[in-house]
Amino acid sequence: MKKELFSNVFSLIWNLFIIYVCYSLCRLTFLLENFRLFSENLTGEYALNMFGAGIIFDTTAILYSNALFILLFLLPFHWKENATFYKVVRWIFTVVNGFFLISNLVDCVYFRFSGRRTTMSVFQEFSNEGGGNLASIFMDEFISHWYLVVLAAVFCYAISLLSRKSG
Repeated sequence: MKKELFSNVFSLIWNLFIIYVCYSLCRLTFLLENFRLFSENLTGEYALNMFGAGIIFDTTAILYSNALFILLFLLPFHWKENATFYKVVRWIFTVVNGFFLISNLVDCVYFRFSGRRTTMSVFQEFSNEGGGNLASIFMDEFISHWYLVVLAAVFCYAISLLSRKSG
């Protein structure tokens, strides 16, 4: 009885845990990709503090990006207890988190050029670029950092594979 009563809550916690792990791996990837920029100041204590602060930052990002998923998952209505509903919710979870994880991985490359993380101002920075030039830059970086593309695919596949629909 208790398992059935709390199965959605346990599934939600598991799914969000998967996302926390992915975000932490993104942070590690960011650090490794930009290691030469941080290597002078990087000590074990600094790295631990960075990861601890990152988890706090991630919590905000994860709650904002997953607000719809959390709401849909926890709705206490009987009509949602069918396979179609959970397929849609799982699809939303995978697509939204895939998008934000890919954005995090893009930051691994973008940071080196801008010295800061990506924000909406990136669109203003590239607004004067011609479409062909921007596409060329994008393709060059895409090819140069193919391993980040593979990592993004692994993240999306893992989210899809490991996420739980319910109890």
